Amino acid sequence: MGGADGVGRLHGTAKALMTALKSLMLSVCLAVPVIARAQTQTIEYSKVFSVRHLAGVAMDSTGATVPDVKIEICKEDWSDCFASTTTGTDGRFSVARLPLVNLYYVKVSAPGFDILRIKVHLRSIARKELVMKMHIAA
Repeated sequence: MGGADGVGRLHGTAKALMTALKSLMLSVCLAVPVIARAQTQTIEYSKVFSVRHLAGVAMDSTGATVPDVKIEICKEDWSDCFASTTTGTDGRFSVARLPLVNLYYVKVSAPGFDILRIKVHLRSIARKELVMKMHIAA
């Protein structure tokens, strides 16, 4: 009595439940916001840049200036920073009254951009300022 029909109805009910469960899981997954964050890299230039003053401008890849970039002057190992400033709304910065050293280690960072590490030597006959090209974090 109803052996094959009972199995068929049970199978149909299980299939309907699985479909409903999948639909519910998809709804929950779509309701949860996904936060994607760019992976920041540190780009260290091997070249030593010579400038007259520890000043310059931060620009993105299009040539637009970047405001609120953090500029830190660090010790040789890059871990201990002893002076800092940020770029203004025009992307420019200047750091004055630094201890006299042969080489300055400048760390440049801003949200959404890769970190730059630049070695700078001050020379009176060098270019006027640093032009730092910020790279968007991937």
